[in-house]
Amino acid sequence: MKAPVNSRNHLEDSYKELESRHGLTRFETSMRTICFVGAIAHIAFLFLFALMDVVAMVIFNIVSVAVWIFAFFLSQRRQFEKSVNIIAAEMYCHAIVATLFVGPDLGFQYYLWPILGLLLSLPNNKLKQSTFLCLLVVISFILLTLFTKNVSYSYELIFIVEWIYAMNVLFAALPFIFTILYLRNDNLVNEKELFSQANMDPLSGTYNRRFVNDLMSTSDTEQRRRSFDTYTIVLGDVDHFKQINDTHGHQVGDEVIRRVAEVLQDNVRDSDIVSRWGGEEFLVILANADTETAEKVVNKIRHGIKAEIQIPVLKETGVTMSFGIANAHRHMSFEETVRQADIKLYQAKATGRDKMLS
Repeated sequence: MKAPVNSRNHLEDSYKELESRHGLTRFETSMRTICFVGAIAHIAFLFLFALMDVVAMVIFNIVSVAVWIFAFFLSQRRQFEKSVNIIAAEMYCHAIVATLFVGPDLGFQYYLWPILGLLLSLPNNKLKQSTFLCLLVVISFILLTLFTKNVSYSYELIFIVEWIYAMNVLFAALPFIFTILYLRNDNLVNEKELFSQANMDPLSGTYNRRFVNDLMSTSDTEQRRRSFDTYTIVLGDVDHFKQINDTHGHQVGDEVIRRVAEVLQDNVRDSDIVSRWGGEEFLVILANADTETAEKVVNKIRHGIKAEIQIPVLKETGVTMSFGIANAHRHMSFEETVRQADIKLYQAKATGRDKMLS
């Protein structure tokens, strides 16, 4: 007998796999550029060490260029994890060997720091593994600095040493700057996606009931003070929607919901809030609007629905909506205002549909 599947563990495993896949996908746009720039930089280093007559580093950089080109081809094949690990290993060796051969005055030791960003950004690396490797890099930097501190080095082309140091510090800092900017942008994108998933209705593209309840639950008086002095609730319901679904199918029903949402959004101001309240029901908050203003808006919406929603299978019956309108008085809670609008909507439905009551 098979052991029962733990749905929570299965969900967590699926999430980890998805996050890892998305994380590696995010590398795709940058890894090829990084590998290409890295190879060019090491070719420049090759000529620099040749001018300085450091033969061992010339040979080392020939190998380094080959490594970066190999990492580039790995990224072309979407083997981003291997590519990152190879780059990190090359940077680690290059920073240490270059510092030992030419000393700390040229700043090659600072190329150890960008490795931390690479190790921490790779999604498949476990936290303990990444932490251990980062500590190893930090300890290597400390030991390298202490070991080379009192060693004197002689340089060819001594007049460019300061320029090389400044260039190396700059190039070592740039990955940190770009990483922070990338993470900041990535976080903003994720926040927008999370906000949309939590607060938007995917079918209609309007806010959902949760968003409106959260918005208005802060405290009516505080909310009014922050956003608007008063508001009017409009509660609308698509007439005969169940019949539309039963007769023509849910695809037609979904199309009706989408088209109704478009008409609602096209006929209200940016300061107003349109939400799908549930099923075929929509709630609109008209900011700083009295009942008379709300009635004018609803009339525009009603005519817009009849004129703009032309669905072939509904040509004979058309699409109509009934509306209930309630103005929030000074001491009236949001819930009570919605309840009053719901009563008016029920009366509009009971007395013939395709109308509004306030």
